[in-house]
Amino acid sequence: MDDLIKVFNLPSPIQSFRFDEFPDREILVKRDDLIHPTISGNKWRKLKYNIKYALDESYEGILSFGGAFSNHLYATAAACELSGLKCKAYVRGDGFDTNNPTLQFLKQKGAELTFLDRSTYRRKSEPDFISNLERQFPRYLIIPEGGSNDRALQGVTEMMQEIYEQTDIDNLMVISGVGSGSTITGITKGLRARDKAIGVLAVKDTSLPAKINKHLLAAEQNKLYLDLDSHLGGFGKTTRELLEFINIFYAQTSIPLEPLYTGKVFLRLLDMLKDGAIGESKTILVIHTGGLQGNLGYDFRFPGRLSDGLLLAASCS
Repeated sequence: MDDLIKVFNLPSPIQSFRFDEFPDREILVKRDDLIHPTISGNKWRKLKYNIKYALDESYEGILSFGGAFSNHLYATAAACELSGLKCKAYVRGDGFDTNNPTLQFLKQKGAELTFLDRSTYRRKSEPDFISNLERQFPRYLIIPEGGSNDRALQGVTEMMQEIYEQTDIDNLMVISGVGSGSTITGITKGLRARDKAIGVLAVKDTSLPAKINKHLLAAEQNKLYLDLDSHLGGFGKTTRELLEFINIFYAQTSIPLEPLYTGKVFLRLLDMLKDGAIGESKTILVIHTGGLQGNLGYDFRFPGRLSDGLLLAASCS
């Protein structure tokens, strides 16, 4: 495991930028998208201790779930190849599309793909479904969709320790996107006493707050604000405003974003600054959760909506 960790760019850098609309307000970005070309962002944070556990317990491989453009499956396949583990990917969809860049990558990394129709895929978390997979593949560690489990929380909480070693800024406001909920949960658990967190939901899921709070103490819950209304209609939903913002933001800052998570987070942050929702006393630190490979998938589905620079950044990541 130590040899594996050596290939990662850790600690990932913290850099600053300013929105053109707020030239006097410096904002920090934790560039977790720069951790590794293919295992970046919160995906490595969540996979780290799962990979370690699989190796320590002599598992043959890892089995997990995701959509046809899944950042999690993309990173899992790459991490398994690097660590010498096999990978079984259960993919929501009708079959292999040779033009899909994410599925192409999974194949290149040696992942074994099994496609599930939507009704079957919805059963992926049911105890009997998981038990059946455990009986079929006893030497595979099964990880939930998105990589979210207790070992994932450990890796994300560790990121906050890393941040505090990089900067001694007090009164920090940490902002991150929310999908399955484990990243913002780990961030909140790792906060110091005076610091706060904002989670911007990229999905339309009103059950997430309760799921997140199950893992947080009462004092930790008081440090977290969940923005439930900035998902733009749900996971994968975009608007012309969002895409224009992502393209302009990259041109101004050279920081690449993608439309599923990070684009929504940075756009919401700009709106919060315009509304005065974050006081001047707070130093803002945004977690760049990676996922840039998704831009290639987005361009595959909707050609011409993202700039060439963003697609180049995705292909180099």
